Amino acid sequence: MHDQSNMNFDNLPILFEHQDNLPIGRVIKHWQGTGETRHVMGKIEENTVQGKYVANALKAGVYSGLSLQHIFTKYSDGSTNKRAVEVSVCESPRRANC
Repeated sequence: MHDQSNMNFDNLPILFEHQDNLPIGRVIKHWQGTGETRHVMGKIEENTVQGKYVANALKAGVYSGLSLQHIFTKYSDGSTNKRAVEVSVCESPRRANC
């Protein structure tokens, strides 16, 4: 188990299905939930085709999952680090209830 409590989500890009060429917004707030859960609040930019599509799809319930891409590093002294890269709106997140 790796500590996520100090992983920084400030201003992370929000992408559609982890596609670098489909940015749809930014994380504007994040907080620690119970246990190892993390919560994020984002702003979807509806001034792009993909942003407008995802905003409408979220409202319609087509997409409801979030997925975090992060980089995990294990150092020679045994310590570890996780760095958040992006959050994606996706149809089927890897973890249940995300």
